[in-house]
Amino acid sequence: MKILSVVILASFFIFSILTFSRAQGPAWKLYCTSDDVLYLYDARSITQSKGILRVSEKSVARKTKEYSYPRALTKIEKEDSGKMDDELRKKLVDELALQVTRRLYEIRCSPKRYRMITGMKYDNEGILIDSATSIKWQSIEPGSIIEKLYNEVCR
Repeated sequence: MKILSVVILASFFIFSILTFSRAQGPAWKLYCTSDDVLYLYDARSITQSKGILRVSEKSVARKTKEYSYPRALTKIEKEDSGKMDDELRKKLVDELALQVTRRLYEIRCSPKRYRMITGMKYDNEGILIDSATSIKWQSIEPGSIIEKLYNEVCR
């Protein structure tokens, strides 16, 4: 009877951990901005195998020429005392986004190379408007957006 209780308790504990980890969802982290685009990566999506990192990335294009993302970020961060969480990012995306592009990258930290496995572009209503795949490894150029992602994930 004692063994059965321990097995049931252990099963419940494992089930709780698995359920909680799945319920957390993506952890989008801002890694770069421009006047036109916000670039985020999902910190929870990062996996590593044989020296290659896989990471999900999302870029969000602005809605109007007059409204820049750096100003929008500043405004939203001020509303939340300098914190930028997923809910605020979602608010920013929902209110301002024209297009959202999702990509799955593979990155080699050494040598400094990357490739885009898949890329999908959506309009602001979530309708797929373009997609692409690539398997060719490319160099990471200094000063590029992908180098900024590299600097975040290859620490």
